[in-house]
Amino acid sequence: MTPPSAHPDDPHFTQRSGWLRAAVLGEAIITSVIAISLVALGALGAKAGGAPMAPAIARVVIWGALAMALTALVGQLFGVGA
Repeated sequence: MTPPSAHPDDPHFTQRSGWLRAAVLGEAIITSVIAISLVALGALGAKAGGAPMAPAIARVVIWGALAMALTALVGQLFGVGA
């Protein structure tokens, strides 16, 4: 079996190239929504507990991002990645 052509004039190339753009844009949107949600959650927790806002937001964003990265790593190790 011959590998598919990667030449831009190939009609199959143009039909396949849109998914990558959508995937990258989708990941950027999802990452942004998650980051904003983590900031909001940190602010809400600080307000509810009467704690200083900046350290609470930083704590939630840093540990939330670390937890998601570790989850993605475990998924990759076991072949369960999206």
